[in-house]
Amino acid sequence: MIYLVEDDDATRKAISLLLECEALEACAFPSCDDLCQKTDPTSADCLILDVHMRGTTGLELLERVRRNDRCPPVILMSGRVAGDILARATAAGVFAVLEKPFSGTELIETIKRAIAGRPLPAGPASRGAAPDGGSGSNAT
Repeated sequence: MIYLVEDDDATRKAISLLLECEALEACAFPSCDDLCQKTDPTSADCLILDVHMRGTTGLELLERVRRNDRCPPVILMSGRVAGDILARATAAGVFAVLEKPFSGTELIETIKRAIAGRPLPAGPASRGAAPDGGSGSNAT
């Protein structure tokens, strides 16, 4: 099960539809707080979290779930990424950070690699970061 957290209704619906079309089981939430009230985030196979939200941010949730023994891979999404966000996300063990807008293909490939435990291919540091400190195609 993939848990998607995105506060923008249109984006959340579009990503949910994309996941459904790819036969990836997902449950979408409008906020990290809503996700945490309804289920255990660590029970997911993959978490896809928007960085900038009211209440608990995606980055804060990443840092919180990484404290648990069982933590799924986390993909962060953001329309604007500063160096400090990327540094915090990498330190917290993010699988990838995708900068909006990104392609559906890029998202699906990143999710499949995350679930399979495969690292992202090497690429520019401005487009990707892997939790092992390596560079991937999706950091922002």
